[in-house]
Amino acid sequence: MIGAIVLVVVLLFMTFRTTLFDPLGFRVKQALNISSSTSSDDEPIVFIHGFDGSNWTFFTTTVRYSATNFATRSLTLLVRENGDIEASGVYDKGMKRPMIRVNFENPRSIIPNNATWFSKAMDMLKNDYGIEKVDIVAHSYGGLTFVNFLQKYNYQSDSYPKVDKFTAIGTPFNGSAVSSDGLTPYDLTATGPKKRVSLFSRNDEA
Repeated sequence: MIGAIVLVVVLLFMTFRTTLFDPLGFRVKQALNISSSTSSDDEPIVFIHGFDGSNWTFFTTTVRYSATNFATRSLTLLVRENGDIEASGVYDKGMKRPMIRVNFENPRSIIPNNATWFSKAMDMLKNDYGIEKVDIVAHSYGGLTFVNFLQKYNYQSDSYPKVDKFTAIGTPFNGSAVSSDGLTPYDLTATGPKKRVSLFSRNDEA
């Protein structure tokens, strides 16, 4: 009877990739020597929430991706204001596109602080988990956090995973001011924004 129950549970994990227990499902497959097919496209996806974001910002996204077998729910890193990190979940190189969420204890801080805290998370991914390359998905303010991280840290040290792809969702690279009539000095024209903020401008521009 117990053997039959265990078999049913295993089959559920294998068939439906139960989203809330994805890491546990991976461990069950490991224990039963069920191999996972991985490829060069299976590098981890790191998610960064936006201003006032939380652990729930990308929760449903990772659940949906896991349910469709596109990726595997993996780690959640909570970066404290003092730089300490609380890690939960499971990471293994055999996972299919491990999804890692980086959350900040203070989700309303300024971008340079976020970039410093994000550098702590990236340092952990490289040195504690042996992750060499990642894709980044960032929402809104999180995109500005990531760009600031690139400018300040990523090209000055080998302590962090290399970034393969970066996807920004609703990130206000050219400012976020909106007037009452919906028009701003930063509106797009055929040749680009009427006015550019420093984050939008290229380094070789005056």
